[in-house]
Amino acid sequence: MKQYNQRGTDAHTYTVLALTLIGTAIGGLTFSAVSEWQGKLLALIILIGWGLGVRWWSRTRPHHTSDTH
Repeated sequence: MKQYNQRGTDAHTYTVLALTLIGTAIGGLTFSAVSEWQGKLLALIILIGWGLGVRWWSRTRPHHTSDTH
């Protein structure tokens, strides 16, 4: 079942797994520090940086083709 396009499937699986783990960690940290504005600020900074990182990663990643710029 994993025979077709194994690299793409594995990369997608690992990406989803990593994002899930990061999201869970951020959610847990935010939930445990909900009463502290420092915790909220830190979570906000992490979320913004993570979002920018994902956008940069998806932009620099080659799409559909194997050639790189």
